[in-house]
Amino acid sequence: MPIFIAIIQSTSIGKVFDSDSETRSINLLLKMLQDRGAKIIDVKLKTYKKEDGVLGAVYMIIYEAETPLYP
Repeated sequence: MPIFIAIIQSTSIGKVFDSDSETRSINLLLKMLQDRGAKIIDVKLKTYKKEDGVLGAVYMIIYEAETPLYP
């Protein structure tokens, strides 16, 4: 079966991330993918901070499915 990725980015200006909110959002996306027949292979996270104070996170979800399911 083919392998696809879904990339999601979130940002926060000058404050820490709300980990509860981030967890809910990613879990909802994972559930949506699985409900559409995807097998989740891996989830990777990269965080960053820009000089202007913007905090960011980029999630890469690697999944197996018949066709791309996201966006």
